[in-house]
Amino acid sequence: ANAVGGSLINFTVDGSEKLRIQAGGGISFNGDTAAANALDDYEEGTWTATVNYGNHITTNAAYYTKIGNMVYWMLHFQATFAPNDTAVFNIYGLPFTSSNVTENYGWDAQITYSANANNTVIANMRPLVEKNNTYIYFHTVGLGSATRVLNNLIRSALVGNDTLMGGFYMAA
Repeated sequence: ANAVGGSLINFTVDGSEKLRIQAGGGISFNGDTAAANALDDYEEGTWTATVNYGNHITTNAAYYTKIGNMVYWMLHFQATFAPNDTAVFNIYGLPFTSSNVTENYGWDAQITYSANANNTVIANMRPLVEKNNTYIYFHTVGLGSATRVLNNLIRSALVGNDTLMGGFYMAA
């Protein structure tokens, strides 16, 4: 380890820098000195999923990893009740507010498993993260509707089924 100018530390192997603790915070690798490329945040934890409009879920697991400004999340839950109405179904409680930029609208996520719910609706449902917020909503893809998934669809497709899903989004 070498102190360079008293304000940072770098680690070299055979004369080649491998890791640098930057003076302004964060770490960089392989001789990179750009502050914008420094890893300055890493966190792992759990989050609490909640639902709206009279819905009920049981959460088996909800985890996240934040690397820089990207948040990777996973949720294993069972919808235990959904009203037979047309309110939008959302899952709240993501650990960080998503970025409020147009490009952040609907980050990638997938329902990877839903026991006994092997139907067209579930196969085409996509969980998305609302921009500038901390909740997940759902859309269907290829079923002829651009509306968000409503309680009555969750009631017919997900209630009583263990569901595992995960995705990522950019934090504010």
